[in-house]
Amino acid sequence: MTNLRALLQMPVPELENFQEWKLWWQRYFSQLDEQGRTQTLEQAFVMGSLSDRFAWAFSCGYQWAIRSLLPAFQQNPGLMALCITEEKGGHPRSIHARLTADQDGYRISGHKRFVSGGSDADLLFVALNTGEEQNGRPVLKMAAVDAGSDGIIFNNMPALPMIPELAHAMIDFDNVSLSEEELLTGDGYQNYIKPFRLQEDMHVQAAVLGMLARKSQDLNQPELVETAIALFSILETCWERGECPQTHLAIGGMAPLLKNLLETFIATLPSPEEQQIWKRDTALLSIAGKARKIRLQKAREWLVS
Repeated sequence: MTNLRALLQMPVPELENFQEWKLWWQRYFSQLDEQGRTQTLEQAFVMGSLSDRFAWAFSCGYQWAIRSLLPAFQQNPGLMALCITEEKGGHPRSIHARLTADQDGYRISGHKRFVSGGSDADLLFVALNTGEEQNGRPVLKMAAVDAGSDGIIFNNMPALPMIPELAHAMIDFDNVSLSEEELLTGDGYQNYIKPFRLQEDMHVQAAVLGMLARKSQDLNQPELVETAIALFSILETCWERGECPQTHLAIGGMAPLLKNLLETFIATLPSPEEQQIWKRDTALLSIAGKARKIRLQKAREWLVS
């Protein structure tokens, strides 16, 4: 871990919009060496501690989660976004954006929703339906697509009721050209969509814990600082262990502890308005709660089998 005492004393930038956050991200990223860029969970905590609001902490965690999932892209400084969700959700059977082969490689056509970062994203990882099925399930692939490619049309969505500073977009892919090199190896669901859920949970939580540690330090709440650091240590062990039942059990055990930490921290905030903003934005951590419960239940069943 970076010198924690120095980290919690570093000045926190005041960023008014997502474009300012993107510039800050790029400056910070450019100062890291290659090894530093591989320590994705630590970087999420560090950048979270330098975030003055929930939207920026989430954005930091999200960017490092993608880099943890995709080591080949860890040295890429651009903003990245996963394009999975469509009109009926993100379940494999709800993914209809189509990958088709042609004489020059492939073509992409389809529609995606809730793309984090909106039109500020530089590199898109797009979940695609190949039109084939295996064991009764659609075969999906993942492609890395330059956001500036011909045929990509961004339409910003209305601000979400939580973290409204972070833009989300709908994207239309109109016969976008794709080379063989831009098609990622392996199954789109098993290798990318499914494992990303855990990576996103861990990295966003790490960034939130970094922010809580810093803000608790500023409010002279040492017990909250210590709790945030302890929970981050659990996350570090989970990240090093990787996806397995023990990891899901530990993440499940952390959930009520993180919830209690957030509630206690919010109660210490001096301004009712700030308390309300935090209550609004922490609702983000409840998204995909159903999938988390399923993973935890499977881990519990494994434990007694």
